[in-house]
Amino acid sequence: MQSRTHRSAALPIALSLLCLLLALVALPNDGRRVRASGPTAELPTIPPTDQILIGFQPGSDPQALPAAAAAQQTDRLSEAAGVELQFLRPVMPGTYVYKLPSRMSDAAIRAIAAGLDELPEVAYAEPDAIMQILGGPAQIDPRAADLVPNDPDYAAQWHYRYTAGSSEGVNLVPAWNITTGSAGTVVAVIDTGILPHADLAGRTVPGYDFISDAFVANDGGGRDNDPSDPGDWIAANECGTHPAQPSSWHGTHVAGTIGANSDNNLDVAGINWQAKILPVRVLGTCGGFISDIVPAIRWAAGLPVAGVPANANPADVINLSLGGFSFSCAVTYQLAFDEVTAAGTTVAVAAGNNGGSASGVQPGNCDKVITVASNDRAGNKAGYSSYGSVVEISAPGGDTVPIPADGVLSTLNTGATVPAADAVAFYQGTSMATPHVAGVVSLMLAVKPNLTPGQALEALQQTARPFPNGSTCNPGICGPGIVDAFGALTFVSNALNAPTLISPADGASVLTDTVDLDWSAVAGADGYRLHIASDPAFSVNLMEIDVAGHAYSAGPLVNGNYYWRVQALDNGAPGFLSETRLFNIAVPPPCLTPGVPSLSSPADGASTTDTTPQFQWAAAAEATGYEFVIADNPGLSNPVLQSAAAGTIFTPGSPLFAGDYFWAVRSRNQSGPACDKFSDWSEARSLTIEADPLCGTPGVPAPAVPDDGATLADSTPSFGWAPADNAPTYQLVISTSPDLSSPVAEATTTAVIFTLDDPLPDGLFYWAVRGLNQQPPCNQAGDWSSTRSFSVDAERLFLPVALR
Repeated sequence: MQSRTHRSAALPIALSLLCLLLALVALPNDGRRVRASGPTAELPTIPPTDQILIGFQPGSDPQALPAAAAAQQTDRLSEAAGVELQFLRPVMPGTYVYKLPSRMSDAAIRAIAAGLDELPEVAYAEPDAIMQILGGPAQIDPRAADLVPNDPDYAAQWHYRYTAGSSEGVNLVPAWNITTGSAGTVVAVIDTGILPHADLAGRTVPGYDFISDAFVANDGGGRDNDPSDPGDWIAANECGTHPAQPSSWHGTHVAGTIGANSDNNLDVAGINWQAKILPVRVLGTCGGFISDIVPAIRWAAGLPVAGVPANANPADVINLSLGGFSFSCAVTYQLAFDEVTAAGTTVAVAAGNNGGSASGVQPGNCDKVITVASNDRAGNKAGYSSYGSVVEISAPGGDTVPIPADGVLSTLNTGATVPAADAVAFYQGTSMATPHVAGVVSLMLAVKPNLTPGQALEALQQTARPFPNGSTCNPGICGPGIVDAFGALTFVSNALNAPTLISPADGASVLTDTVDLDWSAVAGADGYRLHIASDPAFSVNLMEIDVAGHAYSAGPLVNGNYYWRVQALDNGAPGFLSETRLFNIAVPPPCLTPGVPSLSSPADGASTTDTTPQFQWAAAAEATGYEFVIADNPGLSNPVLQSAAAGTIFTPGSPLFAGDYFWAVRSRNQSGPACDKFSDWSEARSLTIEADPLCGTPGVPAPAVPDDGATLADSTPSFGWAPADNAPTYQLVISTSPDLSSPVAEATTTAVIFTLDDPLPDGLFYWAVRGLNQQPPCNQAGDWSSTRSFSVDAERLFLPVALR
């Protein structure tokens, strides 16, 4: 066996090609604030990793910071992690991979991620897990032939044909009569790389090797523009405690299923006879990191990747025959899938080979991908295949035990470690099922180039062939059925375009119990099918009705959220579904006059020394709120306080003075945007706030200046008086009449001297002062002082001294 340089103990995963169920390794993610928690079932033991992915909030991107700030940020990350982190490289915009000081246990990695999640600049943190291939070999066993196409080994490719119960393949023979593909379609195989097999000659476009770690790469370096497969063989215990294993040539096998040259009298046939294969290498010795796979996904779809030349041949379809254990989809994966599907690229992903729930295998448990389970030749669930609600479709992945020829036959190589001679071989796995789906989607794109990822899934599911009677598969565990190429191509060839939803706008609130739905007309349609459901998956269809025109009034509906979509009909045959929109029925309650509140406490005529007493009343019918009023007169005019009250209890925010009061309440109904009705006022109750016994009556101040009868040249004179007992404040009155009944100025002051601001006219005036004690609960006023007179004669100011 050839020796390999740059070996490192830092890679934790063992490649197990000879096992029927490959270990799918990825760290579980629990409790991250940006993702939902997953199943609690125990997963197989997860080996350690030594890299972590960190997504940053806007404005905190390390590469956008000055060098000193970026270094400080790394120190802060290390402090939060409790270990030293080393910045490695960007993964995608806003997400970076950091090196940990050593391999760590699953529990330790989760604790580190949780600590990082607490930093305000961190959007999420998660393990940079290693993915594995999801298929394995039986034996090299070329088959002889009798066939159409004329490829000599086509006879053994049962997985392309359909014979009920014996060859539950993808039904390609009639599909090829519709199309054998288009050279303008590109399918990316993100895998171990592709060897230059003769049956793939002329079918590839320039790809890229995204493996960063030299040990994993096994080609003497890191990332480069050579995506060929140097071999992923391992020596005993090189990836943990696993035995030595030969190279898998896994990507070459996957590529052959999608696009081996067909009808060329050589080896096997491919699903698509014309499309180009884009080889993208991410898996090597012991597997591959998410931090390499995600940039590869984005680059394959034509999105920019830092440090990598632009992809001149963006993929229309991406095949991901890889996976790893995880409680939920990694955020980094999901962000990438959101981007590439928005760019129009369809992604097919293997469900997993753990024989258990596919919800625990990433990236098959992510949204916006087509997750593929594996059926065997008889249409049963392959024993190794993962299953469950995340599976969207099944496809033949084979089962080589006990019969190798019941596997999937495709291109391979004879080399045990490094490449040798071309070969074909039977493999099994969801890795083998997935390229059947990617290949069929590529045929669909030849018929309908503008097919969206959502429409591709819709066509596959609407035309899926039901599982045969007695199958161990059913729609609850393996998706709606087995992919059927002829059905899917027939559908996309004939299906009418999706209508465009017009109104109501997505998320609109409708204030009536009937909603007017409107959508665009579709050419060739003789009707439309309207779907309304209570959930976006339409698992509970509340209405499915055929409509002649392109509008419909649905109702009456109860208040709540509703989802709707439409598809055009052609003689009863449904076309593509529109987008899904949400509307909310929010019919306001009738605007009724609320009832009059019944007062509870204080009792009528009550007395209290509490200057902020609590007022309470019984709830009134139809009331959404109340209005409280208190005044010093039974008619409630000139109220001391008037305030809204949300509930049936009100406490004044400021103390009331001692004295007699009257209070009442009325109800208010504001149950809708156009509803605002008041009830009549309740009865008025009286309440006495008693003065504190310590509230003394103020004494009578003694006027001091000006002198009684004085004539003043100053029109803004000062007034002074001697202080009085129990008088924290004073009230001054100036009038033109002796009884002070016609005041021209009034003032309240805490001082014993007061100067007018506004000038008085010339003339005769009278003034007096009294003491006040009105600090709550006191409300006492003293007697008026004696009244003094004074005259203002401003002209005196300008007379000669002798005339004054």
